[in-house]
Amino acid sequence: MTMRHLIAAALVLALILPGTAFAARGDLGASSQNASFSINAYSWLNKYHVDIAGSNLGNTLNDLATGTNASFMVVGTAHWRNWAFVIDGVFNSVDQTSRVGNVDVRMDLSQTMLQPLVGYKILDSRNPRDDTGQALWLDVGGRYWDNKNAVTWSSTPSDPVPIQGAVNLDGSWWDLLVGATAHFKFTDFVHGYLRGNVGGFGMSSSSDFTWDLSFIFAYHLNQTVGFHGGYQLISFKRTTGEGSSEITDEQLTEGLFVGVGLVF
Repeated sequence: MTMRHLIAAALVLALILPGTAFAARGDLGASSQNASFSINAYSWLNKYHVDIAGSNLGNTLNDLATGTNASFMVVGTAHWRNWAFVIDGVFNSVDQTSRVGNVDVRMDLSQTMLQPLVGYKILDSRNPRDDTGQALWLDVGGRYWDNKNAVTWSSTPSDPVPIQGAVNLDGSWWDLLVGATAHFKFTDFVHGYLRGNVGGFGMSSSSDFTWDLSFIFAYHLNQTVGFHGGYQLISFKRTTGEGSSEITDEQLTEGLFVGVGLVF
């Protein structure tokens, strides 16, 4: 079974769990709504930054690869009373040649991220009879990375100090995540969300450190359909190999996303 099949199965599981929709209805978490579920799909126009360092590379290659790319994200969410269950999948593919200074860089990246989280609500000032209120969940979970990443680079022939090389950054690993999710109800139809996590912590083959931050603005047409937009940043720093073969890979992906949320 491939990773994409596992992600599809996980998202289906998220849809059959009872709970309250995270980002697709106005009465999210209200006391009168103990259980519901939703699925949200987004197009993410992102910019990526890749830094690579290693003694066998000769030097640190900052912003070795940069560029823009369109990715696909899907989020299955369920809440039951004070509990939240979220499965977030990101599918990213890059096949691009760019120039960084006087260096031509080719990056072939196929990246899949699966992020299951469980949250518990510790604060809720929302009331279905009022237009405003806030809620806060503490989250714990993990992020699975499946990276297939090959980078090659070479300077122009006229460069007095030629630079060239190649590195394969393939890898799959899990990162432990801890974080929080906040919901801000401005009106019955206008909502804001803020989610952030940190993790990795260098455990086993995990990232040395990883973090993510998402800002979401949602406009709900009704109790079933909502339009969402926002900004997301995801980053990791990971060291592999030992001695002369040690390589540190640091990536940051950030950008705007838009999408639609449905409640069933």
